[in-house]
Amino acid sequence: MAGKGSGKVLKSGPNDNVFIFFADHGAPGLIAFPSEVLHAKPLNNALESMFKNKQYGKLVFYVEACESGSMFAKLLPNNISVFATTASNPTESSYACYWDAKRNTYLGDVYSVEWMEDSDAEDITKETLQQQFLIVQKKTNTSHVEEYGDLSIGQTFFVGQFQGNQSFSERPSGVQELRDVQPVIHEDAVRSEDVRMATLYRKLASAQDGERQKIIDDIGKLTRQQERVLNTFTRIATVAAGSKQLNSVFETRRELTNFNCYEPVVDVIHQRCFSVTQVSVASL
Repeated sequence: MAGKGSGKVLKSGPNDNVFIFFADHGAPGLIAFPSEVLHAKPLNNALESMFKNKQYGKLVFYVEACESGSMFAKLLPNNISVFATTASNPTESSYACYWDAKRNTYLGDVYSVEWMEDSDAEDITKETLQQQFLIVQKKTNTSHVEEYGDLSIGQTFFVGQFQGNQSFSERPSGVQELRDVQPVIHEDAVRSEDVRMATLYRKLASAQDGERQKIIDDIGKLTRQQERVLNTFTRIATVAAGSKQLNSVFETRRELTNFNCYEPVVDVIHQRCFSVTQVSVASL
């Protein structure tokens, strides 16, 4: 935030447990900020650098974003004391939920809602990170919640050692039993990349006569923006793969493997075509 704070704020050391929660848009191999993106390899390089410089004891990373599994899959080492869980696997969307008609917005995302509500409901001084992961994984039926990195952290550390105000002078004793849970049906859940359009249609459904035209115009504007994005990628795919391969390119979600090629391509699109942080980035 320009003009806010001093920039670098994490001054943790080798005896500190660090908890990071990120929630925003994502695409294969990246997560998006308001005006910039963070690629997967630089993120993992930063975590490795923090480990080597003893900037944490254990680090837990929760990520709410589409294709968030691609930030860690086959990238995050299992020997740098980082345990990560993600809202989705490397090739699928995450989902928004909890539509609020008064505020005309979705108040949460399924994965995030489930882990936050679990932390509220459980005794997090006795619930392990792995237990929370398994509960959230089972209750989230819109995407596949995944875990990466040093999985032993999830099995041996408690949620309360990373969340909340608890102070542990020594390792807590006693682990609660894993409770039986069922998938939660969020009937208003919508893919994160579709939230802007879904929001407009929900507004239109409840709008007064004098408000409808403005919303209809906004729907048209967003539709044209989406068409521009699709046309741009169609031209790129035609040059790269040939017109005969277009259906395969657009209909199949492939796991990202060649980060060294992918990252500069995304950066060029972001700089010269359109801001990937301001459009649906699922096509990347």
